[in-house]
Amino acid sequence: MATISRLTTERVPNVRRSEVMRTRLLNATIDVIASDGWTNASTAKICEKAGVSRGAQTHHFPTRNDLMLAAVSENSERYKRRIESENTGLAERGDPFRNYLKLLWDACFEEEFVQSWLEVMVAARTDAELIEVVQKLDAAAMKFMREATQSIAEEEYSGGEAADIIELSVMLLRGMIIQNGIHQNRDHLRRLFDKWLDLVISLLTKR
Repeated sequence: MATISRLTTERVPNVRRSEVMRTRLLNATIDVIASDGWTNASTAKICEKAGVSRGAQTHHFPTRNDLMLAAVSENSERYKRRIESENTGLAERGDPFRNYLKLLWDACFEEEFVQSWLEVMVAARTDAELIEVVQKLDAAAMKFMREATQSIAEEEYSGGEAADIIELSVMLLRGMIIQNGIHQNRDHLRRLFDKWLDLVISLLTKR
């Protein structure tokens, strides 16, 4: 029994080290995709940024494609977790629907994983394997945001219409991220987004 206990105890740190290594690789992959684009995100750059050897990378993700697709899935999950974690208590800070829209802005412009997601979407246009993954993840993300919107807005606005506004707002924000990548004028974009908030809140209120 003592031998079994010792082996079990020894396995736990190994599992944790493996999880830490995997997380470092995924973090680095997301960062490199955001900074260098999908095509230029080489495993050499990713390993250097993660501070791991090529052997360690292939142990967790045998091929570049394995690593990149795992990062795409992780990317989508992180965005969802970010929205979920900050979605509670929106009503306590005023209009929950307006606050939800502001939360989407923050999640888009304060996190590199959103920028890398756009790079992935562009790359998927000409990559049959990637587009299949991205389509499923993006559809699931939109469904999640629409469902969250209906529960937030149902007391004051039409849940279905509010959900349409959220989906349209996400598409608008994606365009703004691309625009900011070219002109680097986030303050101007925020001013325009605030106008968008006033417009859609007014539209929903009149219905």
